[in-house]
Amino acid sequence: MIINQSKIINTNKLSSYKGSKIRVILQVRDENLSLIKNVGFKDLIAGERILPAKKGRISIMNAEGFNIVHKDQPMITKYREMEIRRAQWTGGGDWEMVDDIVDVPYKCYPRTRHAPYNIELTILEKDGIKFVVSDEIVFTEENDKLVKVAVNLFLELFHECSVVKDDFSDLESHTKIIRLCWEILPKGEYPFEERLKQLQPILNRLRPRDRHVIENRLEILHSYKPDSIAIGINGFSGYTIFSYNKKKLYVFESTQPDNATYVFDGDWERISTMTKKEVLEESLQKARIIHLHKTWYKEIHKLLK
Repeated sequence: MIINQSKIINTNKLSSYKGSKIRVILQVRDENLSLIKNVGFKDLIAGERILPAKKGRISIMNAEGFNIVHKDQPMITKYREMEIRRAQWTGGGDWEMVDDIVDVPYKCYPRTRHAPYNIELTILEKDGIKFVVSDEIVFTEENDKLVKVAVNLFLELFHECSVVKDDFSDLESHTKIIRLCWEILPKGEYPFEERLKQLQPILNRLRPRDRHVIENRLEILHSYKPDSIAIGINGFSGYTIFSYNKKKLYVFESTQPDNATYVFDGDWERISTMTKKEVLEESLQKARIIHLHKTWYKEIHKLLK
């Protein structure tokens, strides 16, 4: 079935596919090449796989998840790291202005975090024709919402798609998968000022009030001399991985305010192929360190000293 509307409200028109394994697909054509490359594909060769870049509401929910706000419950107090400027006594009747990072309380309704849908897209070639294809989805009542999100993801990114019964699985299993998730920065002992220049693609997206807070965390992680640094691309944008090979630790630092630092152990080959859902899965993490000024530095030092 071909769909070329702005979005679907429900899956009623897809009822004939219920109970089947399906995929949402898009045939690669000259007229949609720019849209396909714009979401993160590079050379459009068979096997390229991405978590698509965040272009709108659906692709953001797919990559980041979302909050369910409970306005029927009493408000709670949470804390947010912020930079403040204050006067500091320097002796001899003199004062100077200094910048500090502090945890500022604020009130909000309780929230439940919904995990990202984590629908990845792959280039596959069949009979000489290339397609962008979604993950395989078993179209059950339980997965009805997932099917709707997958279709709307394609419509948001490409403005059209088709839903087909899955006949790509055997082809996929014989295709070498190339994940386009991370860009490794040049290796070597760079001063932090040079690393900051290399990190501009993620820092430039930040609000001014958040930037210094996040630069400070990045500088602390850099001070423990990582063996390599990788920045997230496409749906992983906003994340930076610091690799500490001797300790076999990988620190995922998020540039999103009110988030956390995720620490994993293992090897780069496994770490670099983790899905966004796996990164956020607490049972797979060695540590999850909330972005609170009073505790974050102590926890990082215990792990990396």
